[in-house]
Amino acid sequence: MKLIVFYITVFLITYSVYGQSKLNESLIPITVYISDLKDIPHSSKTILENKLKSFIVNNGFGNLDNGRFVLTANVIIRNKGFTSSSPVMITTSLDVYLYIGDGVDGTLFSTVNMNLKGVGTSEIKSFNSAFSKINLAKDEYSNFINISKNKITQYYSQNCDFLIQKANHLTLQGDYKKALYNLSTMPIIDSLCVIKIENSLVNTYQLMIDNDCQNKLQNAKAIWSVEMNTNSAEKVIKEIMSISPLSKCFEETQLFINEMRDRILEIDKREWDFQMKQEDKAANIRLSKIEAAKLVGVAYGNNQPKQAVYNIVGWW
Repeated sequence: MKLIVFYITVFLITYSVYGQSKLNESLIPITVYISDLKDIPHSSKTILENKLKSFIVNNGFGNLDNGRFVLTANVIIRNKGFTSSSPVMITTSLDVYLYIGDGVDGTLFSTVNMNLKGVGTSEIKSFNSAFSKINLAKDEYSNFINISKNKITQYYSQNCDFLIQKANHLTLQGDYKKALYNLSTMPIIDSLCVIKIENSLVNTYQLMIDNDCQNKLQNAKAIWSVEMNTNSAEKVIKEIMSISPLSKCFEETQLFINEMRDRILEIDKREWDFQMKQEDKAANIRLSKIEAAKLVGVAYGNNQPKQAVYNIVGWW
């Protein structure tokens, strides 16, 4: 019985925390992609990557892994040298070229370059010093950003219906989480497109939780049919505790729980309590289906490995 109470508590806490989650407004998504840079130390590439991620966030982009549009860089080492001071320091002069474009079809949108100089007691520290000086807040880089924003916005505006259709096809294949990911990472471009995205999000999310509920309820009934007692009931709770209260078979799940309760009372002569009230759980969630769908999509994206290769041939 203690185990049952434990799972009930976890069930309630899960929905309470889930309901308190919030999503930021959808931004124009872009991925920072640093390909193999020869002769550049790994730690220095990390500094470069972090600088570029900070740059896109500060300029109205959404930092997204595995996105279609990429911000990438090419680094050319102009020269290396030594200072005449004591101790001797290593100097490095770099030309850094930045590019934003469509990493899928290979279309380059805009490019900009800068010269960086670094000094350090080692080659790595010299590279790190150079990359740490990247400052993209200057007005001279605003055109680089604005051109890219306009190009990406134009893409989503012209391809809204097509992208939604692709997501809906994933839904029909049962790949719900990927469909929700694709939909939730589409930026807010115009009101008509937003309505279509939200409708598709709601539909996909509903199909996902309905399918999940049916599968878990079916498994729960199979577990219960083997041995109808308290031990079996505890196994059933593990199976059904994550069923969404917004799913269509939620009430059927409650009826099944009532049947288990009556059976346990009959054989054990004691009360067994596990409530799944739809109105209570819905109140705990405090999220619309649209927001819940986006959370699923974001979680899916966060669990995906970073894409290894983009089509950036000819950008430099």
